[in-house]
Amino acid sequence: MKSSIYSLSSLVKQTAQVGIIFLIMLLLTGGRPSGFVVGSTACFGLVFVVWSESKSRNNSATKSLNEKNY
Repeated sequence: MKSSIYSLSSLVKQTAQVGIIFLIMLLLTGGRPSGFVVGSTACFGLVFVVWSESKSRNNSATKSLNEKNY
C-alpha cells in the first residue's frame, strides 16, 4: 500500500514539474512556440521522468539490499 501511495505521489510531483517546464516554455515564447520548441520540451520532459524513475528505483533497490544485509 505504501509503495502505491509513493508511486502516485511521485507521479503527481513529476507531472507538476513537467507542467511547470511547459508553462515556462510558453512564457518564454510568448504563447506561440514553434514545433521544434514544443517537441524539444516534450522530449526533455520525457527524459526527466525516465531519469527520475530510474533514480528512484535504484535508491529503493539499494535500500532493500541494505536491509537484507542486516
